[in-house]
Parts: sequence; C-alpha cells; structure tokens
Amino acid sequence: MPFRIASFVFLGLIFTLSLGVAFMPANALRGVLNQVPNVDLLNTRGTVWSGQGQILLDNGFASGFAWQFQPGSLLRLSPSANWQLTDPANPLQGELAWEDGGLNIVASGQVNATALQPTLDQFDISISGIFELNNTRLRLTDRAEKLQIEALSESSVLWSGGMVSYVLGGQFEQLSLPPLIAQITSQGDQGLMIAVAKKDAVGTLFSLRLIDSGYVQVGVTRGFMRLMNYPWPGSQNDSDVVLEVEQPIF
Repeated sequence: MPFRIASFVFLGLIFTLSLGVAFMPANALRGVLNQVPNVDLLNTRGTVWSGQGQILLDNGFASGFAWQFQPGSLLRLSPSANWQLTDPANPLQGELAWEDGGLNIVASGQVNATALQPTLDQFDISISGIFELNNTRLRLTDRAEKLQIEALSESSVLWSGGMVSYVLGGQFEQLSLPPLIAQITSQGDQGLMIAVAKKDAVGTLFSLRLIDSGYVQVGVTRGFMRLMNYPWPGSQNDSDVVLEVEQPIF
C-alpha cells in the first residue's frame, strides 16, 4: 500500500509539472531552439503546448510556424509536437521530437525553390519549381558549435523541374531541366549523403555530402555536365565523377 500511494504521488507530481510547462508562454521554446545552431524562433504567441511564431534560419529563410504538442510526450521526457509552416508558398508539415540532446524532424509536403535561394546563391545558382518531401526524417545536433545533420531513414525529395540559371567559368547560362529525384541517406561516418538522378532513370547525376566542418562536398558526373550543355572531354562514362568541389554552407 505505501508503494502504491508513493506511485500515485509521483505520477501526480509529474502530471502537475507537465501542465505547468505546457501552459508556459510560447517564447519559453526559444531557449530550446537556441541549442540548435542556425535556427531562431521569433514573434511567438500562445503557449508551449500550442502556439505559433516565425522561424528564421541563418541562410535567410523565414516562415510562419505553428505547433501542437502531442499528449503524453512530456510524461515520456521526450517532448514531441506536430508542426506546420503557415506560409502558403511552402505547405510543409510534420513532427518534432527532442531526444538525447538533438532534434528529430519528420517533414512532408512542398517547398518552393525560392526558399533555398539564399543557400544556392553561394554557388551562383538560381532555380525555379517545387520540391516535394515525403516523410523525410532528419536529426539535428550541435557538435563543437557546428550543426550536424543525419538521416534517420532513407527518403527521397522530388523536384518538379524548371528553369535553372548559373555562372560557370565567368559565363551566365540558363536552361530548362527535367524533374529530378534526390535520395537522402546517412552512411556511417560519411555523414548525410544526397544522390540526385533524373526521375524514373538510372544513374546519379551529382551527389552532395555534408561534412562535419560545415562544408558540402559536391561530386558532378559527366552525364550531368552534358545535361547542363557542357560536354566533358574524354572517354569517361556518364556515371563517372569528373568534378568535385567543397563549399561552406553554415
């Protein structure tokens, strides 16, 4: 009997503390997100349990952001919430879960290519079209003050295709590309890997690998150079990587 009473008292205490946290002002979440580099939450309204605000990334992307915590997640000491971007141009939604000092993100929906433009500007690239995510699962952690991104499971992102402009060798070029699909994986110590190919086609056009130092390593195949109207000299296969570069992204 004493053990049962103690158990009820403990559960009651946890429940009371959970309610206290849940109904705190929404701006209390800023302290949690501040532990994830390159992300900030502004102009919050509502409560920790259910609220909205504006999410801002260091690359300049900003959008309205709303969340609703899942019942019972605070009792599990692993806060989880459903979320959505409220910007009509980027109808994206999913789930957030704070576990073991990192943020797990599940995302489905669409993102307009303009949302990626601040990052693509570093590569002198501009694109149009829509990106479609289907249950993309990523984990964000802070390692030595650098944002580490891992794929929790293999997933894909489909790009609708569209106009692309870029600068190569000092020359401005513009052309239309077909739909492309990106396969997202994590390969052990190699980090997050993204392999891009034509939709419904075999063979990688180019790949990206995120490096812990905040750089992205890009490998471009001969087939992609041909697709971009820059035929690569030599006898390599279209699947052979002919150009590799590294660029900082955060």
